[in-house]
Amino acid sequence: MEPLPSPMDDSESEPSQAAPADGPETPQKCPFMYKLAALLASVMVALLIAEIGLRFLTPMQLGYEYRDEEFTHPREFVRDETGNRHGFHDVDHGPKPPDVRRVILLGDSYVAARNVSIPETPGQRLQHHLNARSSRKYEVISLGHGGWGQREQLAALRRHGIPAEPDIIVTLFLSLNDVKDNSDALQRETREQRRTHQHRRPGHTRIRAQDAPLFIFRWSALNRLISHRLAYFLRDRTVAGIPVPYFVYAAEDDQQWQAAWAETEQLILQMKEAADFAGARYVLVAASTPHGVWGAEQGLTMLQTVYPGMKKRRWDLDKPDKRIEQFSQQHGIPFLTLEPLFRIETVGKGRRLHFQYGGHWNPAGDDLAAEYIAEFLLSLESPQNAPDEAARPSAPAPPAPGRPLGPGSLQPAGFPFPRQEAEEQ
Repeated sequence: MEPLPSPMDDSESEPSQAAPADGPETPQKCPFMYKLAALLASVMVALLIAEIGLRFLTPMQLGYEYRDEEFTHPREFVRDETGNRHGFHDVDHGPKPPDVRRVILLGDSYVAARNVSIPETPGQRLQHHLNARSSRKYEVISLGHGGWGQREQLAALRRHGIPAEPDIIVTLFLSLNDVKDNSDALQRETREQRRTHQHRRPGHTRIRAQDAPLFIFRWSALNRLISHRLAYFLRDRTVAGIPVPYFVYAAEDDQQWQAAWAETEQLILQMKEAADFAGARYVLVAASTPHGVWGAEQGLTMLQTVYPGMKKRRWDLDKPDKRIEQFSQQHGIPFLTLEPLFRIETVGKGRRLHFQYGGHWNPAGDDLAAEYIAEFLLSLESPQNAPDEAARPSAPAPPAPGRPLGPGSLQPAGFPFPRQEAEEQ
C-alpha cells in the first residue's frame, strides 16, 4: 500500500512565490518635487497665518501706523480742536474780577495741550490746584501754541497777557525745542533735515511708502511690518542722523547754538521786563522730556540706541536745565525744574507721564506738572516771599487792542500764529 501524499508535498501544492533575495520590499522614495511642493505649501500657510494675525494687532502693538501712503507713529489721542475766541486751547476770559489773582501761562504745544480736553490742560489743572490749596481765588490764562519759542510767547504776552492784568506770569520752558525755535538758522536746518530724516524722535517715524525698503505689496500687513522694521535697521547711524533739537544736549555748543542760547536768554529777559512793567511776578518753569524722566544716563542710553551717531560725541541731558537755572539765579527769576520730580515718579513709582510716541505729557503728566507748579507759586505768594509793592512800578492802563506794550515791543505779522509748526499727531 502506497503512502498518502503529504499536504506539504510540492508536487500537489500550488507553486509558492520565492522571497526576493534582497529581503522585504521597501516603499518607493518620494520624488524631490513632491517635497518641494510640501515645503512651499507649509510656507504659504505660515505666511497666511502671519498675515491674518498681524491684521488683528493694533498700531500701538505694532509700533507704527500706515495711513495716507506713509508710515507714522501710532495715534495716541484725538486732537481737540476747540478753543477760545483768540484761537488758544483754553476757555474765554473776560475782564479781571475783583479779588482774583490772575496767572498767565506761556508755552508751546505743552501748554496748548491739544492731546487732551480743555479741562485737562496744564493751565486748567493749575487753576484747580491753586484754588484747592489756597483761600485766595486764582484764574489761569493759557497762551500756548505748537512750535512757539520765546519770540512768539513774548508777542503773545504783550498782545493778550499784559492787557489781562496778570499778577503772575509763568513761562513753561522746554529746552529740547525752545532754544532751537528761537534761532532762525537752526529752524532752517531742522526743516531741511525733516525732508529726508525718517526718525524724528524715538518711536516717532515718518516714512513715505515710496521710500520704504522692499515695500512691494502695500495691502499686506506682513510686508508693511517687514518694511518698517527694515527701514529702522537701515537708518542713518552717523552724526548726520541725529535730529537737530538733540544737539541742545551737546557737551560743547557750536557757534549756532551759542547764538541760539544768547537769543533765548535775551527773550526771557524781555519777558521779565514786560512782567515788571506790568507789576507782575515773572516765573520760569522747565518742563520734562520723555527721555529725561528716566535719568540723565539711562535717558542718554535710550537716545543712543535709536541714534547710534550720538555715541561719537559727549552729551549731558541735564546741561540745558542747569544753564537756565544758573541764568535765572543771576537775574533774580524764580525757577522750578520739573524733570527731577518727574524722574521720581517715573523711575521710582513706575508712572508713565508722557505719551509713548507723541512725547507730550499725557493727562497724568499735565496734572502732576500743574500740581508742582501750583505748590511752587503758592510758596512764592507766601508773606515772606511777597515782593515789595513800593518798589514795583504801577501797572499801566491796558493798551488799545493790537497795540504793543512795554519796551522793545514788536508784534510779528499775522499774530497770534506768526510761525506754526504742525504738532506731531
